[in-house]
Amino acid sequence: MQVSVEERFWSKVNEDGPVMKGMETKCWVWTAAVFGKTNYGAFQLERQAHRAHRIAWMLTFGEVPAALFVLHRCDNPKCVRPDHLFLGTHKDNMNDRDSKGRQAQGDRHAMTTLPDLRSRLSKVMSSSQRHKESRPKGSTHWNAQVTEKDVLKIRAEYTGKYGQYISLAKKYKTTRVVIMNIVKKKTWQHV
Repeated sequence: MQVSVEERFWSKVNEDGPVMKGMETKCWVWTAAVFGKTNYGAFQLERQAHRAHRIAWMLTFGEVPAALFVLHRCDNPKCVRPDHLFLGTHKDNMNDRDSKGRQAQGDRHAMTTLPDLRSRLSKVMSSSQRHKESRPKGSTHWNAQVTEKDVLKIRAEYTGKYGQYISLAKKYKTTRVVIMNIVKKKTWQHV
């Protein structure tokens, strides 16, 4: 028996979540996978991960118009309760963040004006392009999850079978995306 998208989605929700500050009702908390540091729920649909709160909106209210975001009234990134969600622009989201005091204290980047940011960015870009050869590569990079030997093994082991990105990710203790980028040579191009 095939399970519908709606059944599969709502089966991953705990309707007995916390009552967040300023809210009168409990959050419906996403209990499955989340997107890394952001803690937003991740729902797999047609082999692509989507933000769970966005899917909750679409299942309840329909399509999200272009250029609009699905925002949280409750400020709980794992919440998928439809009446805790609303549509808004990026500016609406920033205004909501600022009005609730969610802006990180001492966050210099949030306080930077656009001209200042462009100026800083151009200095960084021109500096990094002048010193390209001195930038860390491969396993010397601070964010490297595998070594050069691992990259060669991964490429040799990959046969194109369905689900192999996942099995290789488990074997090398990394993510499916890291493996996919290695195989497709989007990363580790020097190896």
